[in-house]
Amino acid sequence: MIVIADPGWDTEHSLRYFNRVVNIFTIENFYTHDKKWYFQQIFLCRELTYNKTELKEIFNDEICYTNV
Repeated sequence: MIVIADPGWDTEHSLRYFNRVVNIFTIENFYTHDKKWYFQQIFLCRELTYNKTELKEIFNDEICYTNV
């Protein structure tokens, strides 16, 4: 799973939900109205510690779904 998060979401936070987490990149979001979201981190997360249904419930209001 690819996770895009604000700087408050560090690798340790991600490890609550995944066994393997790599912070790939930090991007600048020039279009944000909230300075908290100006810098966003991109994580590559693997090996869920929850099943997909449980994870969707945990992040129900925060997940952006896409079919690629």
